[in-house]
Amino acid sequence: MMLRFVHKRGFTLIELLVVIAIIAMLLSIIVPALNKAKLYASRVVEQSNLRSLGVALHAFLNNNDYEFFRYNTNNLWLAELGYYVDNVDEIRYSPRTASGIEEVVGAYQNNGGDQWGSNWRPWLWAKSADPSDPTKRYELGSFGLNGWLYSGTHQQLDANHRNFSFGKSTAIKNTSRTPAILNSNWPDAWPRGDNALPAWQSSDSYETGGRECTLGTSANNTMMFRFYLDAAGTNKTNVLYMDNSVETIDLQDLFMLSWHQGYQGNSNPAVPPRQL
Repeated sequence: MMLRFVHKRGFTLIELLVVIAIIAMLLSIIVPALNKAKLYASRVVEQSNLRSLGVALHAFLNNNDYEFFRYNTNNLWLAELGYYVDNVDEIRYSPRTASGIEEVVGAYQNNGGDQWGSNWRPWLWAKSADPSDPTKRYELGSFGLNGWLYSGTHQQLDANHRNFSFGKSTAIKNTSRTPAILNSNWPDAWPRGDNALPAWQSSDSYETGGRECTLGTSANNTMMFRFYLDAAGTNKTNVLYMDNSVETIDLQDLFMLSWHQGYQGNSNPAVPPRQL
C-alpha cells in the first residue's frame, strides 16, 4: 500500500499582509471605542462620587447652621465630611487616579511633604512633613473644594478680597452655578476672574487638555490651574454645584462659573505665551 502525501498550500505573503491589514483596521476601530467606553465609565463613577460628597456636604451644613468649614491646616474638609458618609475613603478619588496612590504615598514616605496631584494621580496633603514620623498622617484625594466657601478667616482674605467668601450656604444666590467640589490637583483653590489659562509648557508640569499646568500653583493669579484637569484630551471636567447637581463642562467654561461673591465671569481668559 502506497501512502500518498497531499501538499497543502500555505498562505502567500500577500495574503498574510491582507490579514494583518484587516486586523489592524479592526483594532483601529475597536480600541478607540473601548477607550471611549472606559473614559465614559470613569466619568460616571466620578460623577457619582461627587454627588455622594455633595450629600455629605449638605448634611454637614444642615448640622452646622448652614456654615461651611473653617479653613484649618490641621484638619482637611474631607475629614469633616467623613463623619457624614460611610465610604469617604472610596468616593474621595476619581477612578483614573486610583493607580497613582502608591506613587504619591511612596514619594511622601521617601521625601516627606505635600504631593501635588494630576490627571492620573491623587494629591497628598501632609499633616506631618517628617518622613520619619511613624504615624504617617496624611490625606489623599482627587477633588478640591472651592475655597471661597470657607467660613472664618484665611490667607486669601486680604484687603482686596475680604468680601469674596460665602461663609454660609445661605449667602449663595445662584446655587446651580456656584461650584462646590470638582477635579483638582490640590485640596482647595480660590479662583478669580483675572486668572489666566494654564501655560503651554513648563519644565515642572503635567499634561492637561493640550496644555501644561505648573505643579504647585500657589500664586493667587493661577488658582484656576488647580481645577484645570482633563483626562484623555477631552478638554472637559466634572463639577459639583451647590444645588448638588453635577455637570460635565468644557475646561474654559470654568471661568464663567460663580466662584465667589461678586464674581465676574471671564469668557476670554488671558493665554500665557508658549515657552519652548
